[in-house]
Amino acid sequence: MDENDDPTSLYDLLTGIKELLDDKKIDEREYGILVTTAVFHDIVYDPKRSDNEEKSVDYMMSLIDMNGVSWRKEEDVKKIR
Repeated sequence: MDENDDPTSLYDLLTGIKELLDDKKIDEREYGILVTTAVFHDIVYDPKRSDNEEKSVDYMMSLIDMNGVSWRKEEDVKKIR
């Protein structure tokens, strides 16, 4: 980790998403989509490449497919991509 990394950023993002759920601004399905997206955002990262986000989505989707997650709907995938 270098001086530009913020170790609390994912925590802060997840806390904010939880607040949206608690305030009834999103439903549980949307909560799951946002949390999954936040956790997998740039999980594949190579500073020399410009397709990190797309590769991260591909990786996430392969894990979802492998584990048979049932919430995956085409409109949800479009929101993530």
